[in-house]
Amino acid sequence: MDDDIRARYGTPQTYTEPEPVRPESGGCLGALGFYAAGFVLPAASLSFYRRAVERRPISAVLFFVIFMGTITVLTTVGMVRQLANISLEIQRVFADGTMPAITIAGGEAFTAAPQPAIIMDQEGVLVAVDTTGQLPVIPRDRYVSGFLVTRTELHILNRGEYQRMPLIQLNQSLEQDPLRIDGQTVSQWWNSFSAIFSVIALVGLSLWNIGVRLAYLALLALLVTAVTRTFSKIPYGAVFTVGVYAFVPAIILHTILGLFNVRFLFLQTLILLVAWSVGLYAVLTPRWWDLLGPDRPLRGWRALLGLPMLGTLALNLIFSWPKGNIIVLIGTAVSGLLLVAAAMFTLPEREDEEPAPAA
Repeated sequence: MDDDIRARYGTPQTYTEPEPVRPESGGCLGALGFYAAGFVLPAASLSFYRRAVERRPISAVLFFVIFMGTITVLTTVGMVRQLANISLEIQRVFADGTMPAITIAGGEAFTAAPQPAIIMDQEGVLVAVDTTGQLPVIPRDRYVSGFLVTRTELHILNRGEYQRMPLIQLNQSLEQDPLRIDGQTVSQWWNSFSAIFSVIALVGLSLWNIGVRLAYLALLALLVTAVTRTFSKIPYGAVFTVGVYAFVPAIILHTILGLFNVRFLFLQTLILLVAWSVGLYAVLTPRWWDLLGPDRPLRGWRALLGLPMLGTLALNLIFSWPKGNIIVLIGTAVSGLLLVAAAMFTLPEREDEEPAPAA
């Protein structure tokens, strides 16, 4: 078997840094296709890592921005959807009478609801409205927290600390007299808060997912390079590139495990290091001599087989399905079976195989 391989492909060689891919070998479309394939193939193809290191490290950085930017947008969309659901719930509780509509005019509260209106009374928390005087204060011997709207004051109890605020201050601070508190106005307040919060969340998530995590990968790549240099001359840029793409299977597996409540400190880093090691193995091992058999050609269409996995992950991130963990697991299993089948029926790469797409 080894003699046949030597006769056809020659003897194994030590790692040498590949030449950067030239634009004429793929152009813009080839680069975009490679980035799209990067959402799936790092979890399913050793050949992908070999092609990745043929590109400049800046190409890996750009992919990381696209990949983590997509995750950030999907997370923000899911957050916005949850905030919108709260707005609908606010309108519902006012519409069905659970929350009474209140008008504060000249520092006095008025409501047409039966009183005292107990909105919440559980686990030491009281939220109520009473302008009749039947419930003048929050009983501190029964509750540790709560809100009470009386005819002229807002009572606040927070872990034993009791405060009273004249309602006229609400009219003055909000510059509204009369001040109407009902489903429409509260929903408007909530929607304004949600819009500001969503923008802040998008910026914060972008800084964390792209800036902080990229810096973490860059620092971790220094350590991995130092270890790898003990037995190979692979440069830092190639190690960093492998690490960027290894982050794809790491974050996918970490997300799936999290859906099943499997979480502990540095779990994602541990998965990343395992995937990183596999990617480096693919890069450092001469083609045709790895333990998994002959090198498979990098077929971009194979990335489409990961759509069931990516689709269920993305939709669950937005909609937070009650059985999302099972749905995502099924989608991942379907993609895994399709990718394995595609690998089994993909012929080994020939010498006349087209070169990798351009960076």
